[in-house]
Amino acid sequence: MKNAFPAMHCHCFKDISLKSQRRMMQDASRGKWYNLVRLRDIPAFAAWLTDDFHEWTEQSPDEGEALRAQKNGMTIVVWYDGRRTICGRHAMLLWHTFCCFREDILKGTAPGSVNAAEESAEENTFEELQEA
Repeated sequence: MKNAFPAMHCHCFKDISLKSQRRMMQDASRGKWYNLVRLRDIPAFAAWLTDDFHEWTEQSPDEGEALRAQKNGMTIVVWYDGRRTICGRHAMLLWHTFCCFREDILKGTAPGSVNAAEESAEENTFEELQEA
């Protein structure tokens, strides 16, 4: 099978390798995304969620959680297992929305965001974790 995506979606993925496409589909079918939410940007993400426009309520995270927020009975959680962050579908959607409207996050200069050079904990990419 050369490409796992229907023909109408191929134009979106033409610059992404087949291996990466398979991983994206695997994450989507599993319903969990690994290392999507950067640990150093969680304070800025939480501030964005809880602002007057978005109106999420930040809750105290339980053990193994980096972020927990609630709105209208829906709870989103970003877990941290000591190596990577893990989030579900709703948190993934909110994270991508956050990143789309916050260019400073992509550059690492957001308020509350720690510069990558100043960060003491190493964050491994998905590919590095697979190789280990």
